[in-house]
Order: sequence, then structure tokens, then C-alpha cells
Amino acid sequence: MKYIGYDNITRFSILKSEMNGGVRTYVFMEVRSGTLSLSVPQLPFGKLKLSKIEHDLDIILDDKANDPLGKLRGVLWLNNKVQAIAVTKGLYGISSTCSHVFDSSLGLIEKKCSFIKALDVSSYNSRIVFTVLSDNNSLYLFDSNLNRWFRISAAHPPRGVTLFRRGILVGYRNLEYIALDEIGGSIRGLTKYSIFMKKIEKGPAICENLVYVARHEWPSDNEGTLSLVDIDTYKLKEVKSFTFSEALWDVKVCKDIIALGGARHVYLLELSKSYELKEIIDPIELIGTSFPRDYGAYSISFSPDCKYLASTNYEGMELLIINLDTSEVFKYELSDNVVAVSWESELVVGLRGGMVYIFSS
Repeated sequence: MKYIGYDNITRFSILKSEMNGGVRTYVFMEVRSGTLSLSVPQLPFGKLKLSKIEHDLDIILDDKANDPLGKLRGVLWLNNKVQAIAVTKGLYGISSTCSHVFDSSLGLIEKKCSFIKALDVSSYNSRIVFTVLSDNNSLYLFDSNLNRWFRISAAHPPRGVTLFRRGILVGYRNLEYIALDEIGGSIRGLTKYSIFMKKIEKGPAICENLVYVARHEWPSDNEGTLSLVDIDTYKLKEVKSFTFSEALWDVKVCKDIIALGGARHVYLLELSKSYELKEIIDPIELIGTSFPRDYGAYSISFSPDCKYLASTNYEGMELLIINLDTSEVFKYELSDNVVAVSWESELVVGLRGGMVYIFSS
């Protein structure tokens, strides 16, 4: 698969993928007498259509004038299921069978495959950290300033991960705080504190001294829990928990808004000073989901200004963007299950089959 690039025409010539023994072509390009023309037999976003090509070859998707999706800037294909996406300072960390790091031009910088598969990914400043499925409880951290990989050891099997200024929070059956020390160009991790807290699929959210942890299969197989954990003194102390009648996969916090990605719903909440939750809007039901352990809103992400929330709808093969001011929900049907979203300066969307779309906000 060639990704769409904009530094020369040859990269853009044909966008195709080999699936089920055949070749499905999405975009043909032809230049005649200085005029660029495209034919689109099948655009991956089924309900949207190609309306115009600008001089820099950005693709404009024709929809409502107030559509928050933005312009499609580029496409990547990893040839394996996308697990998670994290973006920081022009770097794209994408976990799949391998851990991938791409630059802002969508060129591959680093790729690491010395494990069964990558799981979650998180980024902070110039660093990206991946949790992986292996036999030695390892995380792999890439530092773009040092241009090196570092293996960080966890005390327990890692899955969900959050990289922040104090270090790393990682969890699966335990929530673990790992401090990072940089000595002589080497980065080492040391587990400071750990508490039992199953099951954590995605990295927790952090706001000031409070950690928000989304949990599934707890306290029972068909329930989920949002747990609040105090990290004020670097220790981990559970403050309060809230139970939901479905698995909770992901949690994000932006300003005073808490977003939860559940098996069947997206929740938007506020937390009072007395640690009580209040719904901002009614829970958003995900079409196509029916069971409390569906993947549904497996991944969610706020826009940088906190005005929108992007969410996957795995079973419904949809990308959702929610306007938090108006409660309007924009839905985009895709050709595959939507697995991952990350919204920094751009919105990045990953599909189960390995396609990754980058939209300029």
C-alpha cells in the first residue's frame, strides 16, 4: 500500500490494497496537459464523496458545511490490525503487530517487532511508549531526541499505558506507577507503587493529582467501573469508584469534562468537588452494539480545544464526532471496524484492517 504523500506526484499515483487475494483500488490519478484528474471507484468513506482537489492535493470530503472532520491529509496502511494511536510534536505512534513511529510527512522513522504484538501506545513531548504482548512484562519507549529505543520493565503484565511528565502509568490487572530516570543518555524505569485494579485496557487519564481509570469486567463480567485514584504524593490511592452496566474501555479528561468510552454508549460527565458524577448530555447510544462486552467506543479522544469528542463505534463501523456545545453527533460510515482515534493537531483514525487516516483539523 502506498500512502498519500504531497512532496511528489509519484507517491499519489495509485492507492491500492491487496485483500482476499485480489487488488481493490481506491484512487487513480492521471495528469494530462498539466491538469490533475482523479477517478474514485470506491472511496473508503462510503457516504462521503470526492468533491474537489486543491493545488496541494488535499482531498476534500463533501459533507455539511459545519462538518468537524476536516480534510483528508494522508493515508497509511500497516497490513495488520491497528491497536492504538498516539500523536505528539509531529510524531505518530501506531501499535499493530509491530510498534511504528512515523514523522509528520508520514515517513516511517522506526519500527520494532521483537515481541508477539504491540498493544497500547501513549506519547508525551518527544517520547512515545508502547505496551507489548511478551513474556517479560516489557514496555518499549522511543525517544526522538536521542533517536533510540529503550526497554522499560514493569512489575506486572502491562496493557493500557499513559506517559506523562512524572513517568508512566500502566495497567491491566494492576495499576502501576513507573518513574523514569535518564542517566548518561540511557532511560531506566523503576516501579514505585502498584495497586490491584483489574481490568484496564487503555491508559488512564490524568488531571492535576487525580487519575481516571476505565475498567472492564469489574466488578462482574458484564459491568465496568470508573475509578478515581489519587497520585498526589506519587502513591496510588483509590478515592472512589462508579459502576456501569457495560464494559468501560477508555477514559479522557479535558478541562472539566470526563468522557467515557463504553461497550454500548459514550458518556460525557462532570465531577463535583464531593466526587459525584453528573451527566452533561444523555449517553450516546452506539448503533450496532447489543452486548455489555462489545467493543463499541473502544477509543475516544478530545479535540485540542475540548469542543469535540471523537469516538470509535467498532461494531457499527462508524467514526463519531460529538459537538459538546450543541450535542450534535456527526457519524461517518467506514468500510471496516474503527479501532483507534487520536486528536492532537490532527485527527488520526485507525481501522481494524490496518488503514490509518489523517485529517487536518
